[in-house]
Amino acid sequence: MGDNDAQISKQNAAAIATRPLWGRGRARCLVVDDESSAIEVVRATLASWDVEVVGASSGREALEMIAQETPDCVILDIMMPAMDGFDVCKKIKERWSDEHIPVVMLTALTGRRERVRAWDVGADDFLQKPIQPMELVARLRSSLVSRELNQKLAEKVQALEVVEKSRVQELRHLTEFLTFADRSLWYFDPNRRDDEAHCQMLLQQLIQRGPKDVTRPAVVLMATKMEQGGYQGFLYTRDGAEIRRYLGPLTITKKRASVLFPPDGEVVYANQNTMGQDDVLSYRFDRFIRRAVGPMQNYVSCALDTVGVVAFNYGSEVGGFAAHLLRSFVLHSSVLRRLANQAHETEEAFVVAIETLARASEANDEDTANHLTRVNEYSRVLALALGCSEEFVRQIHYSAQMHDVGKIHVPREILRKPGRLTDDEWASMIEHPVYGARILGEAPALAMAREIALCHHEKYDGSGYPRGLKEMQIPLSARIVSVADVYDALRSSRPYKEEFTHEKSIDIILNGDGRVEPSHFDPDVLAVFQVRQDEFKRIYAEFRDAPSRLQAAPLEKQANG
Repeated sequence: MGDNDAQISKQNAAAIATRPLWGRGRARCLVVDDESSAIEVVRATLASWDVEVVGASSGREALEMIAQETPDCVILDIMMPAMDGFDVCKKIKERWSDEHIPVVMLTALTGRRERVRAWDVGADDFLQKPIQPMELVARLRSSLVSRELNQKLAEKVQALEVVEKSRVQELRHLTEFLTFADRSLWYFDPNRRDDEAHCQMLLQQLIQRGPKDVTRPAVVLMATKMEQGGYQGFLYTRDGAEIRRYLGPLTITKKRASVLFPPDGEVVYANQNTMGQDDVLSYRFDRFIRRAVGPMQNYVSCALDTVGVVAFNYGSEVGGFAAHLLRSFVLHSSVLRRLANQAHETEEAFVVAIETLARASEANDEDTANHLTRVNEYSRVLALALGCSEEFVRQIHYSAQMHDVGKIHVPREILRKPGRLTDDEWASMIEHPVYGARILGEAPALAMAREIALCHHEKYDGSGYPRGLKEMQIPLSARIVSVADVYDALRSSRPYKEEFTHEKSIDIILNGDGRVEPSHFDPDVLAVFQVRQDEFKRIYAEFRDAPSRLQAAPLEKQANG
């Protein structure tokens, strides 16, 4: 290699060694952590970037350093003595609010409560411990770009003192919308299909907040496309701090929708001086909309995928800004709705797969055809009565049916034996909870089903199997299913017993009969079972004679067929 080539290579290496993270030269990053090793990890990771990493071992030291020289970004550990990361972040945001210093919270915590608290004190992003180099660089770059944009925005706002007030409000509205979009994605739960709550959340951001708010509309039509091609929706306006919905729903025919909404993904808008006379308004909007909106000054309309939105009566003349912002709003709503639908479809397929596996476990135990369905329903009733979370109730409603999946490994002749089991047969039978747990594996989505399968034969007094757990050692889901399973077993006819009445089954569970005793069950679960026993009776009657889904013909007939 020649001297010129060597010199060029050195120049390239130097350029690579100081790659910029943003467009404002060398960045200064303050890392605050009481563990020096964490600071060194950040320094080593950013060694090849044009970043000056300075460290502080406490919140007080960090605040003193910021007062002396403002950093471009702060990476802040949450768990520190004396002054934790939440307090430090809050002080940074209060004292240097005009500096737009982004704060990335460094944490080993994964709970939503900690993240919500961090949002409340002004945190801009999160970085999980242990630190991953690629994630560190990506989040730091994002934070620096955010600061650069905020600085540019602040500079623009200062330069726009002579610009009309509505333009400044547009910038504020845009900033608020971007913040809203970011946070709504964070809090969005696709498993909660509460369309009205989702709609209210979106409209809180879109609709006018007062007479001086000229960049937002006063009334909004939000509609969903129907299968036949038309739309159905409601008109909304603000009533103080609340969003009020007009009586409805409003049905929009396919023909009317083609006039009301532009082609998919496009936006149309008009102001009073471009609409013409009232006959034009009558043609585009029906009487119900005109009565609700009142004198019409302007509107913006957009439709995308299955969502259609028309915003009426902005406080000032509408133009390209209002049109683009409404399209972003509709796009955001459409994406969230599509994610929710996809999550729902995925969960439906998941539940069907679980049901299939559960039904397969019944192949050797055909006398319990609808046992699984009933146990699901009983368990849901008990979980609701105990005040369990919505997510817990949702999971136990499909996981309870997996309690006996391990019986697929138990010989058929043992399951169907009408008489008393031998010691060897009983030893084989009591292994089915362990088999069930192995079948379900370690997948997070099956965690509750696994603990139910493994622990539903454990007893509150410690006399159960396979591990002899007692009291709170037994997961709540298994303590619930234990009651549901025993009640249904008592009610059902089995090879080794006759069917018992509801009243007799209740008496056995609450008072005992020598084999089943009240001490076997969680007292809290038993108490709500006693209160809700009529629902158990109804469920048993409802599903008693219903055909089981995917129920196979008896094995003898299959063999001969």
